Amino acid sequence: MAHKKGSAGIRNILLSREYSKLKVERDPIVVNFFNRFHLPIDRLTAKKVYKFWAMDRLDNKLSQFVYRFINGKLKLNVHLAHFRPPLSDGMCTFCKIKNENTMNKETYLHLFFECPKIDPCYRYFMGRPAFKCRELMISDNMLQKVILFSFLYSIWRVRCCN
Repeated sequence: MAHKKGSAGIRNILLSREYSKLKVERDPIVVNFFNRFHLPIDRLTAKKVYKFWAMDRLDNKLSQFVYRFINGKLKLNVHLAHFRPPLSDGMCTFCKIKNENTMNKETYLHLFFECPKIDPCYRYFMGRPAFKCRELMISDNMLQKVILFSFLYSIWRVRCCN
């Protein structure tokens, strides 16, 4: 049987309450998220990460940021360079500010976890280097997750101001 496009299939599953048929860990958006940050993926972790943005206790702006972050919808310089080459070269905003010779492409991984200009902030506010904070996204500790995503949101806001 050929796979049909559209939402009828998922709507039927949701209405019949057969949630076990949903393979969250196979969803392309979820798989891309875990691949983007080189994190291990399993069904339980995928569900926790994907549902985190919908927490009713999150501030609305933070919730929108987390949704865009998880779904890969933030407009980084590497994306803007594709559509507006004269205005953006795709390089990291923070690396450009520091006028470093070793400028990197502004990807999710670089901007939020690998940029050498951000690492001192992680060490000061989070008490650990940036590359070790990636695992907090899949942590069971909700407070750590909220703190991490709040910190990522503040990085994003500073980046957008420059």
